[in-house]
Amino acid sequence: MSAELPEILERQIVIRALPETVFGYFRDSERFARWWGEGSRIDARENGEVFIRFPNAVTARGRIVEIEPPRRIVFTYVSGGVDSLVTVLLEETDDGTILNLRHSFSSAKIRDHYIQGWRFQLTLLSKAVAEDGGAAATRNIEAFFQAWSEKDPQRRRALLESCATSVISFRDAYSATDGIDDLAANLSAVQAFLPGAR
Repeated sequence: MSAELPEILERQIVIRALPETVFGYFRDSERFARWWGEGSRIDARENGEVFIRFPNAVTARGRIVEIEPPRRIVFTYVSGGVDSLVTVLLEETDDGTILNLRHSFSSAKIRDHYIQGWRFQLTLLSKAVAEDGGAAATRNIEAFFQAWSEKDPQRRRALLESCATSVISFRDAYSATDGIDDLAANLSAVQAFLPGAR
């Protein structure tokens, strides 16, 4: 395939999320459509269909050639009678995920036509991931504050586990806790001082 498609467009972007999260936008049609356009879909398996419908009604089709969640996906991309190949590699770093894009074409003229398009599409992907991350952060914050007023110890513990890791550290003017066990014990003590606790 590389001999037939010798002209390469490469782009790289850092997305502030784990590779598993970013790869979700290549596995789930709803998320895929959020950054490509309504009606786009992906069948995330080898030989699965890739269908892209841009907001201006232009379409592209393809098939998944390789898929290795959550690190790599390769798919054909056919639009306007032009065949090409897209390879996406995800690499975890301290800053999130480095997305490496490699789009292979038969000619430099065709390749150059896609440069700005990929700048735009990868920006949309990054934005979609960030928006989902913001929604998750809101849910986690709500669960954390709900745990503070939850009277039932088991429900309180479940709320904490839904929004924090087991090694959470929490500091305020009245306590310093390390780990969910310590924080849950602290919240139980706080509950004893709330009105109506007895």
